[in-house]
Amino acid sequence: MPTTKTKKITKVQRLLLDLMRMATFNEYNGDAVVESLLSHRDLWIAVMIDREGYRAQYLIGEQREKREKGEEIGLPISPIDTIKLRDVSEGYWNVDTVLILPEPGKEDSLELLVRREWNADEIDWYEPLDAGLIIHGDLAFGKPMVTTKVDRMLRVWWD
Repeated sequence: MPTTKTKKITKVQRLLLDLMRMATFNEYNGDAVVESLLSHRDLWIAVMIDREGYRAQYLIGEQREKREKGEEIGLPISPIDTIKLRDVSEGYWNVDTVLILPEPGKEDSLELLVRREWNADEIDWYEPLDAGLIIHGDLAFGKPMVTTKVDRMLRVWWD
């Protein structure tokens, strides 16, 4: 997998892109999505494919409301579903959602690219509070390991 002139692609990111290629199903074309991402490397910081847990978006929203009211919420709801573990021994990568950290200031261009090229069923954004909660969790346990500032995260889903 080639690197681009704009930014290096880390070894971990290469593995995640390889997993994205393996997940072709329905209207999701893993090879086409990865090639699109590589051709537009300047639009994103990091990308992965996974599977959201049932009702994850709604539960995250409920936790945000409780946090804003100062209520105790415990650990954040993870948007990840472990059904993949059940299917991996059969060689099936059971995922349906691409999550992308956009390059700051390039959010509109990234969304336009996805809408134009990827044939997704849903394209929407986790806004700053939700994106931060998902990525960093409850910071009461300490500082995050990395310092990447997360303002928004693009969510792309296929049925």
